Amino acid sequence: MSTTNNESTFSQELTDETLEINSEDGILSVAINCTTDTSGTIEGDPAFTVDGKTTEPISVVKGTPITISNASPNGRLDKITIVSPAGCILQILAQR
Repeated sequence: MSTTNNESTFSQELTDETLEINSEDGILSVAINCTTDTSGTIEGDPAFTVDGKTTEPISVVKGTPITISNASPNGRLDKITIVSPAGCILQILAQR
């Protein structure tokens, strides 16, 4: 695992591990890129909502990066879990 941090960004590579993001982390947006054929997953607690509707966990597949942000200006992400199973490498770039 490699981690780089400064005041406004956080980058990490996940391999066979989980990253949890909560409001106290101060993350405004996160970009996730899968570099392997094994996909990762983004989950919410209890689940994501889009236009007021609950959604299923989101798969992160090779070649299709995903960015998540809060619709509110300066809104922090909360209760987001990013899962990299065995054989999966996820590149994470978070903005504070």
